[in-house]
Amino acid sequence: TAGIAAFKKGKHDGVIAFGGGSALDLGKLIAFQAGQTRPVWDFEDIGDWWTRADPAGSVLAALRSSEGELSTALLELIERLELPFGVKDVATSQYRHVNGRLAALFGTTPDKMIGTADAQWLEAAQWPALRTAENAALAMTRGALTEHRLDIGGARREFNVARVGLSSAEGTPRLVCSLWTELT
Repeated sequence: TAGIAAFKKGKHDGVIAFGGGSALDLGKLIAFQAGQTRPVWDFEDIGDWWTRADPAGSVLAALRSSEGELSTALLELIERLELPFGVKDVATSQYRHVNGRLAALFGTTPDKMIGTADAQWLEAAQWPALRTAENAALAMTRGALTEHRLDIGGARREFNVARVGLSSAEGTPRLVCSLWTELT
């Protein structure tokens, strides 16, 4: 409680923790608890006790208050990590955003992929599995992580693809974002 009190009293913006596991865990605890009104034991790893957390006091609430900056920062991180990333329109299955890494994976450029669907870039037997995985991700509140084996450019390649849906204000799925990691 002394660390949380010092954090609040100092009106700090964040916590930087140094050291091993316990020191890092304590730093995370201070950062989390600084925005909570309940004692830490109310969030013990039992069932869905984590849902007791006040989202207004969380780091995510702070990030949501600056969504434009968050989007820019996340795209920058994806680019720096050189991960293939794309955003598709749910209604048309067409790409609305593609970074250079995803386009290069399919042997093209981002501007040529925008407005196209996977059927243009993959064999007929391959693209339906991607669409099925997108639909599964849209049905899950936290998205989905799926594994795919694709023949691209004459080579068999394996990927983990994380997908998350974005909904309209009415709750209707609009977009699906995908982040690819090659396993081969």
